[in-house]
Amino acid sequence: MALLLSMVLFVLAPILVIIVGRVIGSSVSTMAGLDELAEQSIVLRILLALRAGVTEEILYRAYPTERMKGLTGKTWVGALMGLVVFTILHVPGWGWGHSIGVVLPIGLILLGYTCGNETLP
Repeated sequence: MALLLSMVLFVLAPILVIIVGRVIGSSVSTMAGLDELAEQSIVLRILLALRAGVTEEILYRAYPTERMKGLTGKTWVGALMGLVVFTILHVPGWGWGHSIGVVLPIGLILLGYTCGNETLP
């Protein structure tokens, strides 16, 4: 079930970014970021994606979620804290459209984890 959800959200995230960007009209930062990224070599883009994925999963999800679970006994405290920090740090560089479009699927994944304690691959 978790694998299926992760695949659906992988497809859903870019669509949400476009929709939210058009609705709130803040896709300028997103487009500027994508334009800058497109100028880089394919090797650098792959390395950036891998680095971002690993770093974000550890810093914004795994560490705060498990650390706060250990301190408070509540998984959702750390999950919410990591999601808020992730959003705050991404808005200046990517804009609200991209940030909200990415945060919604991540929020669903974290909700599944906090409710069912099922990790995604």
